[in-house]
Formats: sequence, structure tokens, C-alpha cells
Amino acid sequence: MKRTLAYSTALALVLSFGALSCAATAATTAPATAVAARHAPTLPALGDDNAQQILGGNKAIGMLVVSDKCANCGSAEAILAAAAARHPQMTFVKVDGNDLGVGDVAEAGFVVMLPGVKGPVFTQVKLNATAGNIDAFLNKRVRVATAQMTEVGKLKAIKVKMDVAAKPFNDQLAQIKAQADTILAPLNAQIKALHDQGEAAAKPDADKIEALQAQADAAAKPFKDQSDALQAQLDAAVKPFEEQAQPIMAAGHAAIKDLIPQLQAAQAAQNKPQWDAVKAKIDAIVKPYNDKIDAIKAQADAAAQPFSGQIAALKKQADDATAPLLIQIDTAKLDMQEVVKPFGEQIDDLRTQATDAIAPLKEKAQPIVAARNEALKAFTADGSAAQAKLQALVQADQPAQK
Repeated sequence: MKRTLAYSTALALVLSFGALSCAATAATTAPATAVAARHAPTLPALGDDNAQQILGGNKAIGMLVVSDKCANCGSAEAILAAAAARHPQMTFVKVDGNDLGVGDVAEAGFVVMLPGVKGPVFTQVKLNATAGNIDAFLNKRVRVATAQMTEVGKLKAIKVKMDVAAKPFNDQLAQIKAQADTILAPLNAQIKALHDQGEAAAKPDADKIEALQAQADAAAKPFKDQSDALQAQLDAAVKPFEEQAQPIMAAGHAAIKDLIPQLQAAQAAQNKPQWDAVKAKIDAIVKPYNDKIDAIKAQADAAAQPFSGQIAALKKQADDATAPLLIQIDTAKLDMQEVVKPFGEQIDDLRTQATDAIAPLKEKAQPIVAARNEALKAFTADGSAAQAKLQALVQADQPAQK
């Protein structure tokens, strides 16, 4: 959670005494609504201190989504908190919209989550809670969530059984892995040492390459800066032509939009004569539009030509200026490859040794893995059925989320 609220006991007492003092001095003018607001029931806030307990419990969780900028969150909380005691089958909390990733909500929302299930299973963007409708709303939420939690319970029970069934196999595999780790440890240490030695040996060439690349970038920069400036001028020069072409292109698309489905239908039916006929109609319709666009494109190309020529010339100058440096970079890379080659060859040999050394252990593990998978098959059907039932219940509840 991003935010949690903690209240100081001393501060709470100070505020309490302050409220009593104000009430004593202004008893005749204090509005009844203010008194009621101070005593309105509230919901616990979901925070770091209670999230694990609540989200990992055995009840569905009804969350009132609130924010500091919400117009009706206070009244919605009071109504939901008052009704919560009448629906003990669910746990009710409030959560800031920012903590759920939906930002500052303008109105109170409501989501339902199930322990162990990722994401909400129900979302009501606007709760619109009143004292008259809240119990009917929560009765349905509890009824649906209870059915969903039955399947969640089945899945949890199946997982426990699967863990118990898998444990003897996992224990054997853990022992084999420990043996493999013991065998691999000295080989991995040698590989790491060789890798570090290779990096150290390559460092002079790597530093040289970095310095040469910096020189190449510096040599190309004046030409690149001029080219970028010319490109901006080119874009500005052709923009009027692009704007002129856009409505013509839109008109052309509009003129043939009714023929496109016919063309697609002919293609799907593999009816070539029909496809050719429709295509001919389209070509005839778009020709005048294409002719206009081609003329505009020719004007745009003419306007761009002076800039294009200068940009191409600048690119060649940049290439000529950096060519000697790039050759040196390529040479340094080849030198570095030769330097690290013996270290790489030794590392490859050690990796081959490692693979060969643990091959018997892999062979030993394979039948254990197969036996574990076979033992778990007995739970697969029940788990799949419970998962499918849960998904069906969640999906069936979707229309209520509109």
C-alpha cells in the first residue's frame, strides 16, 4: 500500500477535549448534522498494518474505494459501515483509490476481492449507497461471494493435498540439487575468475573504443547539427503540401468505403472475377484523387529538393570525417576479441565439464519428476473443475458491474 494512516492517542484526546469545549460554548448553534458526523460509523482503512491479515483471511473482502476529493465518500462510508454488522460473512474496509491505481475517485466505488485470487472479482464504479438500498446490494454481494469462496476453499484444500503428495518427491529433488550445487561450486568459481580476468585483459581495448567513439561523435556533431536544422526547414517546407493532401486522401477513402467490404467478401470467397470487378471500380474512383495527390507530391518533392541535397552532402561529410575513427574502432574490437578469446575457450570447456558432471544427477531426477507429476494427476481434475466453476461465477456476475 502506498499510504497508511496512524493516529496519535494524545492527539485524539486533545481533539476530543477541544470538541467538548466547543460544544459547551456553542451548544445553541451547533448544527445537528455536525454532531451526527462526529458519531457516524466508519470502516477500517486497509493499510500496511492489516493488509496481510485481511487479504489472506477466509472471507471475501468488500472495499469501499474513496479519496480526499470524493463528494459522497463520507456518507457512503457511514451507510456501509452501519450495514456491515448485518453481513458478517464479508470483511469490509475502505481503501484510497490511489492505492488501487485508479487515482482520486470523484464518487465512492465498491470492489470485492477474494483471498488468494488476483484482482477484483466485482467492481461497482459508483456505489450510490443509501440506507434503503444497501442491504439488498450487500445481500447479493454476500450470496455471490459465498459461492465464489466455496470454490476458493476447494482450491486451497486441493493445493494443500498437492503439497503433501509432492513433498517426498520434492525432498528427494532437493537432495539431488544440493549434490549438484556441491559439484558445480568449484567449477562456477573458476568460470567467474576467468570472466573477471577476461574483462580486465579487455579493458585497455574497451577504453580505447570508448575514447574513439567519443572522438567520432564529436567529429560528426557539426554536420549533424547543420543537418538537423535543415531537416526542420525541410519539414516546414513540405508541411503545407501535406496539409493540402490530407482532405483529398480523406475524400478518396470516403468515396470507396462502401466498396471495401465487397472487395473483402470477394477475397474471402476466393471469387477472383468479382474481386477484379470491384477492384477495377475502386481504381477508377480513386484515380482522380491519386492524380491530385501525385501532383501535390511532386510540388512537395521540388520544395524539399534543396534541403535534401544539402542534408545528403552533410551526411557524406560526416561519414568522411568519422571514417578513420570508425576503422580504428573496428580494429580495436578485433584486438579485444583476440584478447578475450582464450578466456572464453576455457570458460566453454568448464561449462562442458559442469554439464557432464551433473548429467547423472539429472538422469536420477527425471523419474522422480515424472513420478511426482503422476501423483499430482489425481488432483488435476478437481482443481480444474473448481477453477472453472470460480471463473464461471465471476463471469456470470459481470453484468452487475455496468
